Amino acid sequence: MNNSHDHNQRLQKILFLIALKGKVSSAELCQRFQLTDKEVQQDFKLLEKAHLLKISQGSAYQAKLKE
Repeated sequence: MNNSHDHNQRLQKILFLIALKGKVSSAELCQRFQLTDKEVQQDFKLLEKAHLLKISQGSAYQAKLKE
């Protein structure tokens, strides 16, 4: 990974895939981005902390927006 710009782009792509598909697995993202499971889980945790997704059993799905 080059820098934080590349990482931010990857996070945006993860969010796009979740918005498109509803749910993505860690294994799918490992293959798509050529990452380790640990790296994907770190991304999931970062996005979950920002309330942008929820994590469940090795997958991530779109967080419900608060009304």
